[in-house]
Amino acid sequence: MSRPLACYPTDLEERLGFDLVRQRLRGYCSNEISRFFVDRMTFLISHRMLTTLHDQLREMQQLRSETEVPSFGFPPLREHLKGLRPTGAVLSIEGLQAVQRVLDATRAVQMLSLAEEPLLLELVEQMDSLPESRRRLHNLLDEDGTIKDTASSQLRALRQELRSLESSIGSTMDS
Repeated sequence: MSRPLACYPTDLEERLGFDLVRQRLRGYCSNEISRFFVDRMTFLISHRMLTTLHDQLREMQQLRSETEVPSFGFPPLREHLKGLRPTGAVLSIEGLQAVQRVLDATRAVQMLSLAEEPLLLELVEQMDSLPESRRRLHNLLDEDGTIKDTASSQLRALRQELRSLESSIGSTMDS
């Protein structure tokens, strides 16, 4: 990607103190994804983009002043997803739980009433909460991250057999 400020000195951000602004903003970030975006912030020279971002911020401030906007707590996924590149790789239970929380948070954002905030509504409409994946994860995992017996017929049969054996051993030990 070409730098929009290529005609300016390479240390312009430092000269203007933008590096300090970025550092201060980073201190306000509560999660990895926020820090990721702050670290990649650059000067904007497009008036249209600046106006749009300013208006989105104004709408968010208005929404927060009128409504209790929950902290959705998007967990970091980068570490969980790194190992998925090889074919046949699977996520750990913790990774599945993190994906489930992101999909749930995305759905919660979509459920906010944004009729009075058209620019935020436009952003939210671009989000995809992957409803089928959300449903499957909720059918797969309990609240504590345990895989449910109903995750597969094989797992259900194995766990029933295990419970039966445990019961049988318990009965034998009691006699």
